[in-house]
Amino acid sequence: MLFSIVLQSLVLMIEKHVPSLDVHVWYLDDGTTIGDIPLVARALSIIEDFSPRLGAHLNLEKSEIW
Repeated sequence: MLFSIVLQSLVLMIEKHVPSLDVHVWYLDDGTTIGDIPLVARALSIIEDFSPRLGAHLNLEKSEIW
């Protein structure tokens, strides 16, 4: 569960740069974002860019975007 502490910085970065998301919630390493397409795309971009610096990697095969 130590990874949850590391992911907190990612969560805070998304909240800071994309505050208008309708939903931005996480349970352990599973995140859900809901909002307008450009906002969700911006959050996804932050996850893709920032998570490798934390030692985490987004697995798009296990992700859903709709």
